[in-house]
Amino acid sequence: MRPLRYTLFLLLLWPLYGLASPADKAEVIHWWISAGESRALNVIVDAFEEKGYRWLDTPVETSFHAKSAALSRILDGHPPVMMQWHAGISLKNLWNEGILRDIDHLAQQQNWQQKLPDAIWNNISVDDHIVAVPVTLHVGNWLWGNRQILDELGLSPPQSWDGFLKMAPKIAEAGYIPLAVGGQAWQERSLFMTVLLGTGGPKLFQEAFTDHKESALSGPAMIKALETFKKLKAFTDKDSPGRSWSDTASLVTEKKAAFMVMGDWVKGEFLQAGLVPDKDFTCTLSPGSHGKIITISDVFAMARVSEETDRHMQTVLAEILMDPDIQQKFSLHKGSIPPLQGVDPSPFDTCAQLAMEMVSKPATMLPGFNMSNSGIMASAIMAVIHSFWEGEDSPHNAAKALAQAIRESDI
Repeated sequence: MRPLRYTLFLLLLWPLYGLASPADKAEVIHWWISAGESRALNVIVDAFEEKGYRWLDTPVETSFHAKSAALSRILDGHPPVMMQWHAGISLKNLWNEGILRDIDHLAQQQNWQQKLPDAIWNNISVDDHIVAVPVTLHVGNWLWGNRQILDELGLSPPQSWDGFLKMAPKIAEAGYIPLAVGGQAWQERSLFMTVLLGTGGPKLFQEAFTDHKESALSGPAMIKALETFKKLKAFTDKDSPGRSWSDTASLVTEKKAAFMVMGDWVKGEFLQAGLVPDKDFTCTLSPGSHGKIITISDVFAMARVSEETDRHMQTVLAEILMDPDIQQKFSLHKGSIPPLQGVDPSPFDTCAQLAMEMVSKPATMLPGFNMSNSGIMASAIMAVIHSFWEGEDSPHNAAKALAQAIRESDI
C-alpha cells in the first residue's frame, strides 16, 4: 500500500483552497462547472439548504484537479465534508489508504444493494463496506447529431465507423465539421474507447482496458481500432486542440458540426441551450456499439472527519443524494439517468429512456475507463493515445506503446 503522500505526489498536487468553514457549512469539492452541470447541482444544494445547513461550494476545473485539491486538503488536516469522485478502482484505493468513511448504516437501512445495478454497487463497495454515494449513471458512448444538418444533407446517424468515414466527406463539402472533438487527452481517450468498442467489440474492449491483456493491447484488432481512430482526425476542425468538452458541444448546438461522440453529460448542455431531443439533435449509441453501453458513475465520497457536526452533515447529504425524487430532478438537468433503479422514466427524453431500458439488462453494461484504470496507469494510457492522435506514429507502434505503458505502470 502506497502512503497518501506518495499518491499526492503522483497527482502533482493542486494548490490548496481556503480553510474549512464553521461547522454548519458543508464544503463540497467537485468539478461540475458547466452551465448544465451547475443547474443540476443546484437541485442538491437547494435540498440541503432547505434542511437548514449551508453549502460551501468549491468548484474546480477538471476531475484531475478537483481530486488533487481534495487530497491536498485531507493531507493538510482540513478535509471537505464531501468530494466528487469516480466509482471504481481509484475510489477503492482511497479506502485502502484509510482516508474515507463508510456509509454502511444508511446503505443497509435503505437497502441500496437491491436498488442499484451491480455495475454501480460493485464499484462503490470495498471489503463489504460502502464507501461512496452514487449520483449519476452516465452512458459514455453516445453519438450526438445536429438534426438540421442531417436533414439538410439527407443523412442518418452511421451504424459503423466505416459508414461515418464514407459520409464525412459529404458533410465537409457542405461546409460543416463532420466530427466535433475537443483536443484534450481525456476527450481523445473517450473517443478512442468508443472506436475500440465499435471496431473490436465488447470482448476486446474489456480485455484491453479492464483485464489489461497484452494480447488484446497489441494484437491486430487493436491496430485496426487505432487505424480507424486516426482516420477520424481528418474530419475534425483546426481549433480542436485544448478545447473543453462544453465548448466543443456548442459546435453542435450552433449548427457548425454534424456529430459529436461524448457521454450523456453533454445533453445537459444541449438542454441548457434550449435544444429539444429528436427535434434539434439526435442521440444514438456510437457506431458499432451493438447494444453495449460504457458505464460511468460520479459519486460523492466522505473523508474521515473529526467533528460530529461534519459527520452528521455527511449523512444528511448522503440521504439527499439517494432520494429518488432528487435523483430524478438532478438527472433531468444533468443528462444522466438515476443510479437508483425504479425511478419513474416518464419525464425523461427518449435518449435517457433508452439508457434506462439498457441498464435494466446488466449484460449490456461495460465498465468505463475510470472504473478500471486509475493513477499512473490511466495517465500512461491517455499519454499514448494523445501522442498517437497528435503525432505521426504508426498504429502498430502505438499498439505496442499501449501494451508497454500498461505493463510498466502496473506496479
